[in-house]
Amino acid sequence: MLIAYLGVLGWAFLSATWVPLSVDGVFVALVVVEKSWFLPVLVASLGNIAGGITTFWLSGKGGELALAKLSEKNRKWYDKASAIVQKWGALSLVLSPVPFLGDAIVTMGGIMKLPFLPSFCWLTLGKVVRFMLLAFITLKIF
Repeated sequence: MLIAYLGVLGWAFLSATWVPLSVDGVFVALVVVEKSWFLPVLVASLGNIAGGITTFWLSGKGGELALAKLSEKNRKWYDKASAIVQKWGALSLVLSPVPFLGDAIVTMGGIMKLPFLPSFCWLTLGKVVRFMLLAFITLKIF
């Protein structure tokens, strides 16, 4: 099972960056096999939080350059994210688990140099709650 947990950790990390992956299927499979929520939620949350913070940090270092090269399709997500971050500040990072928009919010938070500690706390809350809800729903179904 160690390899399964390491896989979820790595997959969760990558899915919280600009790599187009979803950790949901792998996470649900682990919860079903383990018939438990705590350790899968802990491992997936740690990986996803680390990936989100990496995206936040890298965006603060050079996100403007990446934004300049966005396609028109992706530009719409970042424009929406920018408006949300401008309105709600660090609190907006609680939406980091939302598909498509979440990565853009984290990126814009880094570019806009939001304060780290509140950003980290809201991002963490969003990620943990998401995995807890997914685990509890999975355990109810299976």
